[in-house]
Order: sequence, then C-alpha cells, then structure tokens
Amino acid sequence: MNDHESCSALGFAYSKGISFREDKARAKPYLEKSCSSDIGISCAQLGEDYAERGPEGMKMALALLGRACELGTASGCASLANKFRKVDDGSNSSRFVPLYKRACLLDYAVSCTTLADLYLEGVEVPSSIPSALEYFQTACTLDSGYGCAQVGRLTLRSTTNEEAFANAIGFLEKSCILKFGDGCYILSLALTPKTASEAEDTPALNAAAKGCELGSSRACHQAGVLELSNGENRTARGYFDRACTAGLNDSCAAANGIDSETP
Repeated sequence: MNDHESCSALGFAYSKGISFREDKARAKPYLEKSCSSDIGISCAQLGEDYAERGPEGMKMALALLGRACELGTASGCASLANKFRKVDDGSNSSRFVPLYKRACLLDYAVSCTTLADLYLEGVEVPSSIPSALEYFQTACTLDSGYGCAQVGRLTLRSTTNEEAFANAIGFLEKSCILKFGDGCYILSLALTPKTASEAEDTPALNAAAKGCELGSSRACHQAGVLELSNGENRTARGYFDRACTAGLNDSCAAANGIDSETP
C-alpha cells in the first residue's frame, strides 16, 4: 500500500468510525491528500462528508463527487446522480440519468436497478420495457437479487413460451439464492401448480418458506396458503401470523379463519 492509499484508508477509518472513533475533522486532511492524488474513492467519501453539512457544504460535495465520478469511482457517480435527482425533483433527467448509466457501466448494481425502475415506470424517462429488462439483466449479472427477480417477473408476465418460462425460473432461483426474499416469493408463485398435491407443492413451498425466513411477508403468506392446502393448519397459521405481524391484512384474516385447535 503506497502513501496515497494509506491516507485514503486512514481517512475512511476516521470518517466511518472503523477501528477509530468517528472523527470527520480528523478524516478530512487524509481524504483531501489522497483525493488530490486522484484516489477517486477518497473524493467520493469527502464529498459525502461535505454533503452531511447541509446546504452550506453542498457545492463542495457536488464538485468532489463529480471528481470521483471522473476518476471512475462508481459510488461517486451514483451519489451525484441521487443528489441531482433530489434537487431537480425528477424534472431534469438529463442531469442524473447519464450519471446512473456511467455508474452502471462501472458495475454498480444499484444504479443499474435504479435505471431499470426509471424505464419501467416511465416517469422521469420514456417508458421502455426492453431498456428496463436490459438494466435489470445487467444488475443480475452483478449479483443483484432484486435485478434477477425483476427479470424473472417481467419474463413471466410477457410470455407463456416454455423456454422463456424456464429462463424466468432460472433468474428467480438465482434471486432466491442471492437472498432476495421477494424473489423467492415470485419463484414460489411460478412453481405452484394450478392443481397441486402435497408432493407437487414441495418446490413451491420450499421457495416460499425461504422467502419468509428472508423477511418477505408475501412469501410468509404464500407459505401459509400452501401449508393450508396440504392440511397443515397449525403450520399455516404460524406463517399467516408472521405475515399479519408484518402488516398484511389478508394474512390476519386467514390466520383468524383457522381453528387453532386443528392439526
């Protein structure tokens, strides 16, 4: 590690409170020195520290984040895009969309999914499902569970082709493996046959149960539905109770509809 990298590491440690007590003032000279030596990640962190000061620090924050982005630091591009988007209230996409695109090209998965959502919603950019899919797929290759889930969901929604269905399942399985709970939920829905026996339900139930453990309330509800169809009322109620606690009213009703004395 050279001197500039050492300065960067020390600056981060003080700025983030890693191994030392958080001390932004002490971090500043280390980050400034490494930023002036073209260590982009130091420029980005220094920019974030200035942004925390509020309006009086924003001009310097934007300049530093811009410098970080120019140096190829994806987090700098993404943070600058977020700040422009907030200031513009979404009205001037020409300022922040190119920055999200640059961050995505620099393998920053969160920016890829942000872009995909923008194109999917068509609020701040023209609506484009193909563009949304492209960015979700890029995010998925970068191990974004949300990105994989969205590719699977959109593919299932757009076609009934058997090969496309298999591809969608693959994306959803990856999402679930990446511990995105709602991805497990969508996978469970896709795997649930219209007329299911207990044996046929097993893959769907496994996916729903995993999603529930990962914090997806919808997956908890789905697991309850599947357990109820298998006659496992007590287990079903447990899943419904978890979903109800998370705020799903339909799950509350389902739980109340099960006789707690039944097996």
